[in-house]
Order: sequence, then C-alpha cells, then structure tokens
Amino acid sequence: MRGHIRQRGKKWYIVISLGKDEDGKRKQKWFSGYNSQGEAEDDLPYKLLDAQDGLYMNNSDISLKNYLLNVWLVAIQPDIRLKTYKFYKYNVEHAIIPVIGNIRLSKLKPLDVKRMINHYLKEGTVSHTTIRHYYRTLSVALNKAVQWEIINKNPCKRIKPPAVDTPEMKILTARQVNTLLEYTIHSKFKVMYIPILLAAGCGLRRGEILGLKWKNIDFQNHIMHVRHNLQYIDREFILADPKTEKSKRDIPLPDPIVSILQEHKSDQEAIKARLGIKDFDKKDAFVCAWKDGANIIPDYLDKTLNKILKQCKLPHVRFHDLRHTYAALMLGSGVRIKELSDLLGHSKTSVTMDIYAHSMPSSKKEAVEKMGNIFFLKNLKKAE
Repeated sequence: MRGHIRQRGKKWYIVISLGKDEDGKRKQKWFSGYNSQGEAEDDLPYKLLDAQDGLYMNNSDISLKNYLLNVWLVAIQPDIRLKTYKFYKYNVEHAIIPVIGNIRLSKLKPLDVKRMINHYLKEGTVSHTTIRHYYRTLSVALNKAVQWEIINKNPCKRIKPPAVDTPEMKILTARQVNTLLEYTIHSKFKVMYIPILLAAGCGLRRGEILGLKWKNIDFQNHIMHVRHNLQYIDREFILADPKTEKSKRDIPLPDPIVSILQEHKSDQEAIKARLGIKDFDKKDAFVCAWKDGANIIPDYLDKTLNKILKQCKLPHVRFHDLRHTYAALMLGSGVRIKELSDLLGHSKTSVTMDIYAHSMPSSKKEAVEKMGNIFFLKNLKKAE
C-alpha cells in the first residue's frame, strides 16, 4: 500500500492508493481534517496499516482477482518467507484467477470453488496434490478476507479438495547405494559424490545439503549441525533457515563419513589455493559447491542423478528418495521411530510414522554407527 500527503486550501489530506478497479482505473481513499502537514504525516502510518488490513475495501464491487493481487498478496508479503510468497503468487496468477478470478469476492460461493477444482480434475494436466495447493492458497487468502471483515464466510470451508496422490516411494539397497557412490566418484559427475553421500548416508534434504557449511561440521566430536537451507529463487541463491525448528538438528556422524568429509575439505582447500581464490573463507565455505566456490543449483542434483542412475543401470529414484533410502536402512538396522524422526528433522514423530510405519529399538549414536557399517565407505578410494 502507498500513501502521500496533499494540501487543499488550508487543510491537509492523506491519500491512500487502493490499487485499480475492474476497468484499470486507480482507486484512492482520502482522509481530511488535518490542520498541519505534520499532523497528517503522523497519522499516515496508521492509515496505511488500516488499508493493509483491508478496512477500506468496498467488498460489494471488488473482484476475487483484485483482492488476491492488490490486497492479500501485498499485505502478507512482508510477513512470510520469499519462497512461500512465490508459491502463493504463482497459484493465484496461473491457477485461481484464470478460472474464477472475475467473480466478485462478495458473490463467491462454494460451488465456484468446486468448479475450479473440477476444471483441473477434468483437464488432467496437474496432479491431485497440485490441485490441493491451488485450493489451499485460495482458502488461506479467503481466511484473511474473513479476518479483515471483507467477507463473512470462507466458501472453501464447504468444499473438500481431492485426495492426495502420494508418489510411490522408491529406495535403493545398501549395495546399490555403494555402487552409486563408487561410480560417481570416478565419473565426470564427481561433484555429486558428497551430495549423494549426505542424502543416503545422513538423511539430509536437498536444500540442507547445499546449504551446509564447513563451520557446521564438528570434526572433533563427529557432529553435523544442520542450520541452513539453500534455495534458488528467480535466479538468485537464498540461504534461508530450515522450514521448522525441528529441522534445525545435530546429526552424529559415523567414522567413515567423517573421514570422507575431512578428505573432501582438504581437496577443496587445495583446489581453491591452486585457482588463486584469495577471498576463500575455509570455515564459511559451502561443503558442496563447484570448484570455484559457486553454489550448485538444487535442480542440478535431480537431473544429474537421473543420468548417473542410467549409466549405473540402477533403478530410477528421485534425489529425495535417497533420504527415504537412508530412513529405510536405518529402520532395518533397528532404529526406533523417535530416533529416526529426530535424525530426519520431522516436525512430529507421527509424520515419520505415517511415512515409514515402522518402530524398532536403538539410539541415535548406535544408529549412525550402524550406517557406517552398512556402507562400505572405508573401501571407496577417490580417483587420482
């Protein structure tokens, strides 16, 4: 929201911009009665806050499109993560508005929401999960409209989204993981070796792997501190906090993985010295990066893993399935579901239970030591 001060005669006014109407004309709200410029300037921030809360919207003529773009997205942007804002904005512009955007907000009914859902179900070009994302975005936006007293009820409450179509979880065996690692370290895709190791051997997510810095690894105590999530949004790298507090976790490392990481660190430092990179900060450097220190784009991991699996003649799995592989191997080693949940950084133990549906006794320390034995990591030698 934007606002400015204007003088007419002896009085001062606050003018708040409310976006554009359905014909593309600028809409404004004027506030009068100020005897001085300073008095108006003092009240301007409060009027802007009220405008941001939607108190000056005329809900009798505003369309859903206008509300979503010029009110809701503008108001929530400062308070949410950039990735979440981009997610909402994409769903609004590419999914919701094209189907029901021209309906007046005050006239929006549950049947209209159902019509949007049915449109994408019939079209068949997106998954049920994606349609649920569209529905959730609309529902969150309309909840705010109710909170801001623009509408009385959220029509999404009367409609159920389609059931989730969970993709089939695929995992590799311990032998297949070792085959994958051994091939990768001797291939032209050697940069993938450590990411694969951290996913299948430590259960890290893609963004956690690429956001990991050397200062996050305690070699003396064999602990990895997961504290960051590297994102790539609008061709820009963003080092964000993990999504939940539980995602910030400390993972004990088995001896073989510690040895491999120490050797990788030495190699990385030697390469930087050979390239003459003067501003290289050993502690603040990323564990997984290109030779010149540049960050790796997250999607590269998925695309390149596909190529490696084909060349290894191994079953196709997503990069995220390496994390599932880690969980399955841990459970097979006798790890309790509570310990596994902590290691994976799930928000609740029930999340882990829903995904893996197993519970076996052990401790975190015992669990990771068993992982060191599952992989024949000590036998893997780096290519000269």
